[in-house]
Amino acid sequence: MQPGPTITITETPLDHVTPAQLQTRQQGPLVAVDLGTTAIRLAVMENGRPVPLLAPRQRPAPAVIAVAARGNVVVGLAAEQQAASRPDLAVRDIKRLVGGTFNSDAVRAVRERQACRFFQGPNGQVGVQLADRTFSPREMVAILLADARSRAQELLRQQVFRMVVAIPAGRDAWFNDMVYGGAAIAGLHLAAAVPEPLAAAFSGARSGKGKDKVVGVYDWGGGGFTFSVIRPAEGRAEVASTGVDASIGGGEIDAALLRWVLSAMPADHPLHGDEAAAKNPRLLAAAERMKIELSQAPQARARVPFVADGNVDFEAEVKREELDQVLEPFVTRSLALAEDTLINVGMFPGDVEELLLVGDQSRAPMVRERLAQFFPGVPLRADSPGDAIVLGACGIASSRAQARPPTR
Repeated sequence: MQPGPTITITETPLDHVTPAQLQTRQQGPLVAVDLGTTAIRLAVMENGRPVPLLAPRQRPAPAVIAVAARGNVVVGLAAEQQAASRPDLAVRDIKRLVGGTFNSDAVRAVRERQACRFFQGPNGQVGVQLADRTFSPREMVAILLADARSRAQELLRQQVFRMVVAIPAGRDAWFNDMVYGGAAIAGLHLAAAVPEPLAAAFSGARSGKGKDKVVGVYDWGGGGFTFSVIRPAEGRAEVASTGVDASIGGGEIDAALLRWVLSAMPADHPLHGDEAAAKNPRLLAAAERMKIELSQAPQARARVPFVADGNVDFEAEVKREELDQVLEPFVTRSLALAEDTLINVGMFPGDVEELLLVGDQSRAPMVRERLAQFFPGVPLRADSPGDAIVLGACGIASSRAQARPPTR
């Protein structure tokens, strides 16, 4: 797709932000945020329990930043829609960009799938150019948090000054710094930064069960795979070991599924094995939709008109067993990492007393089947895979009544 007309940015969500004031550090509701790779999820406490903060019949806001035709920077669904027509003016996978370095394999894979321009900043940080402006990792985080604050205030009908943010396992210090900096730019008080494995474990133990067990957290979301071992220590839970593989996230699965579909097309089809089509954002989005649908249905269809310079329509049908073929090497790698993570603390799969499934990739039936084989007899819990982290982070922050917000 050729770039469209030149656009000058006229407004961003940060233009009207005022610095956080000391007197607001304890004011208003505490909103938890999960800065996911594909979606931004919010939660608040309601009647003593964390609940998702979401409008009726709405899905979580896509984690996309884009420049609209009028030059204003938009986030969420509006950005996702804009990205369909001007992918060069949109950036996705922000969590992976913020949490990685420019030349790392994981970030390189993300950059290759996107049409916008990236640049290397200080200490290997990843910046992005959209239209005539550049944005640092902290500014990208700030834009997401400012938009999350705006949505929370609209839903709660009151001002929001404080947030708690979940921090990815294995990248605590780096991501923590980006989040604290982003919160400051967005004019927010960051009340806490909660490690994602602890948030997931807290969410799984809200019923009062599992608090004194060895828990495995199988977290497979859009930004990669993480396996963590949580065990009791002196009356509290601690992360005993964590393994991270940022190269097998949902984006990689979508790309692998799309390549499989393109290779399965007739040899004389214009899209057969087309490398450019394999990176087309509209086709990748179609592959993601089919993948999601196949978690519930035995087959899925997709149609995308006017691809390949507008001359060809993309049409595909995928069966669940075909998706399983694509998933198989990814699932095998996830289980190998889980085994290595357990070995690091002298454990075996049978030592895990409960397994928490987190992240939307864990919804796939094949994943559940392989986990049942790898962890025989271990209860699998997947009460709310997509919301587990944000609900847990909300619960942890609210339970620390004696703590005071950081002064950074």
